[in-house]
Amino acid sequence: MLLERIRRAKVYPVVARRRGMQGRVRLRFTLLPDGRVTAVQALPAPSCPDILRRAAVETLERAAPLGPVPSELQRAGGMRMEVGMSYRLK
Repeated sequence: MLLERIRRAKVYPVVARRRGMQGRVRLRFTLLPDGRVTAVQALPAPSCPDILRRAAVETLERAAPLGPVPSELQRAGGMRMEVGMSYRLK
């Protein structure tokens, strides 16, 4: 559910598409019990253009809230997570 919601919010930046830019971004964030995300950061990836790293952060912010979250997460008060996002031209 969480990854599907992120996938649906993903937008390939037009400029990056025109320039043939591709890459893989790792995002680290905190998922709160109510499904909101905080402390979103794109991890360093020298081979990934900044425009794609920014787009990945914007995707995660657009996808939020990511609920419903599991009851274990609600009891824990949140959870630090990492997800990968690929930008590949076909």
